[in-house]
Amino acid sequence: MPAENPLCIEDGTMCNFTDAPFDAMVQPISAIFGAFTYPIIYAVFLGIIWLKTKDMMTTGIIGILMAGAGITSGVIADWNIDIIRMGLLLLGVGVGVVVYQMYITKVQSPTI
Repeated sequence: MPAENPLCIEDGTMCNFTDAPFDAMVQPISAIFGAFTYPIIYAVFLGIIWLKTKDMMTTGIIGILMAGAGITSGVIADWNIDIIRMGLLLLGVGVGVVVYQMYITKVQSPTI
């Protein structure tokens, strides 16, 4: 029995993949997680970077760049206040990680 309101991925139109490929790929995940879709993608990507580099500073800087680019770019078509708030929170956490790492580095090995 077909669904009442099928997603574009279910009805065969493929979500206008040629016009907005990022939105088309994220829509099935977004149907499940809602506004938490982008922070989950952000966390997985930064987790992979952390596992590969084991460097908190690199991960923090890339996190800042990702959050800043996600907030300021027009890639995400369905902007709402929840996504902007989460992006700003992720940006703040990234800045906090970088500042903490800079502070710890200077305390452990100060230079004159």
